[in-house]
Amino acid sequence: MDFEKKEELFEKGKSALEFGRLDEAEEYFTQILEEEPDDVAALNKMGVIYIYRKDKEKAREYFERCLELDPEYVPALSNMGNLELEAGNMNRAEMLYRQALRFDPQYGPAHNNLAHILKKTGRVSEAVSHMKKAQKAGTFSIDYNSSSTQKVNKGCLTIIILSIIVAILWYLTK
Repeated sequence: MDFEKKEELFEKGKSALEFGRLDEAEEYFTQILEEEPDDVAALNKMGVIYIYRKDKEKAREYFERCLELDPEYVPALSNMGNLELEAGNMNRAEMLYRQALRFDPQYGPAHNNLAHILKKTGRVSEAVSHMKKAQKAGTFSIDYNSSSTQKVNKGCLTIIILSIIVAILWYLTK
């Protein structure tokens, strides 16, 4: 498969995924994987599709395959962290997010996810630092409403939470 065709399929798959058209996204990424079964970006996106389908085991298989091929593939590290967090393995999730940030210190989703854990475990000032980095990277969380394909932008909620934390820290340091 030539680079332009692969890039076109990947962009179409990514767009379909962003709008919750999971079957369509899967078709595009599958076409890439039929030609290049070791394409870590397509494998990672397949894992994301299975997260949205609530098939965590299948998602884990895709992310593990990514990391076998490229142990430094930051999106897969962060996505594995998300699975660990959902499974209640907070320490393992934190380790995976930190590992992702060692390989790419600017990766917003890992900052966002790590901030969530830090806030939950009472490490507020470090959480604020990671929230700021996530905001600087332009990162925001997207959830898909299970009964529709509409995107829900949680970016505003992050800004509100960040503002509240900053206000609390300011108040406590007076």
